[in-house]
Amino acid sequence: MNKRNIKFTRRVLVMMLPLICSGCGKPWVVQKSPAKIILPNVQVKRGDHCESAAMLNAMRYLGYPVNETMIVGGGGALGFDYQKGIFPFLGARSQNMREVFAGGSSIKWHAVKPATPEESWEGVVELLQRGIPVVLRVDMRYLPYRYGGKYGPSYMSFGWHMITLFGMDLEKGMAYVSDREYDTIQAIRLQDLDKARASKTKVFPPCREFSWVEPMPQNYKLNWDKLTRNAVHQLVQNLEPSSSGLGGLNDLKALPDNIRRIETYATNRWLLPAIFSSLHGYIEDFGTGGAAFRIMVRDFFEEASGSLTTTDFEAAITALNESITAWHGLSGEFETISKQIKNVQTKSARDALYNKAAEQAEILYKKESSLLMALKKIDKSQE
Repeated sequence: MNKRNIKFTRRVLVMMLPLICSGCGKPWVVQKSPAKIILPNVQVKRGDHCESAAMLNAMRYLGYPVNETMIVGGGGALGFDYQKGIFPFLGARSQNMREVFAGGSSIKWHAVKPATPEESWEGVVELLQRGIPVVLRVDMRYLPYRYGGKYGPSYMSFGWHMITLFGMDLEKGMAYVSDREYDTIQAIRLQDLDKARASKTKVFPPCREFSWVEPMPQNYKLNWDKLTRNAVHQLVQNLEPSSSGLGGLNDLKALPDNIRRIETYATNRWLLPAIFSSLHGYIEDFGTGGAAFRIMVRDFFEEASGSLTTTDFEAAITALNESITAWHGLSGEFETISKQIKNVQTKSARDALYNKAAEQAEILYKKESSLLMALKKIDKSQE
C-alpha cells in the first residue's frame, strides 16, 4: 500500500471512528437508528400542569380534539393527600389521571417501564420513526433549560415530571422537547435527558417510563357522556373517605389539627418559611392550574355541561366554585405564614398563625364535603 493510500485509509478511519464508537455508553444510540429524527410542523402549547400539558401536546400533534381541562377533568384528577414529615407534602391530584382519561375518551394510550436503558431508547426511537411524539417521565432537576443551563438544586428533584419528545439529533447529541411553562420547543443534551430519565431520586423515581397515544382514527369522535360519567365516578372514589383512613376527605378532615401541630413533626424551625411557601405552591403554583386543580375541573364541567342533557352539574359547579374560594383562602394563609414566621419568636404567637390557617382548613373540609355530595348525586343518577 503506497503512502497516498495509507493517508486516505487513515482519513476514512478518523471520519468513521465517531460513528463506530457512537453507541459506547450512549443508550440512546440504538441499532438502525437514523442520525436525526425530527417530527415536522410541531407547534406546542403552554399548559397549567406538566402531565396534562405533555399529553395535550402529544395528542394535539396527532389531531385529537382535546384541551387540557378535558384531560384533567376527564381524568378525574383532583384528590387530596397530606404527608407529615420534616418537610410536609400536600398533594391535590390522583396518580391515575392518564389512565382514567384514556378510558373515558376511548383514546388508546400506552405506558411502558422498560427493563433496561437500551430498551427504553429503542422504544422511543421506534415511536418517533412512526411519527408519534413520546411523553417521557423525568426528574425535573436534570433539565438544564429550566435552571439557566445547569442542573437544578437537590431540593428540586422530582421524578413525576412529564415532557414530550419531538425529535433527536444524534450528530449534535441533542433532543427536542415540549415542557409545561414553555410555548416553544426546548433543546436538551441527550446525556442530560438520559440522566433525567434514569434518576434514582426518592421523590417518585421516573424509572425511564415513557408513554404515547396511537394516531387518531379517521372516524374518532369524543363521547362526552362516557368521559364525564367515567370522570365523576373516579372523583367520588378519590374524595370518598376510605376504610383505611388514608387519603381523600379523611386526610382533609385531619388537616386542621395537622396544621396546628406542625412543629411536632416539622421540627426544624428554620425550615418553616420554606415549608409554608411550598404548601402555598402545592395549591396554587406548582403545576396545579390554581386552587389545587379545582379550577381546571370546574372548567371541564362547564364545558361538558353544554354537551350533556343532565342539569346535575350545576350543583357540582357551584360546589367547586365555593371549594376554589376556600382553597385560595388556605393558600393565602400559608403564604402569610411563610412571610411572617421567621420573625415570630414565641410559640404562642406562632400558634396564632397556625390556628388561622387551621380554621380556613376547616372551612375547606366543609366545602369539599359538599362537593363530594354533589358528585355522588351525579354518579348515582348515571348508574
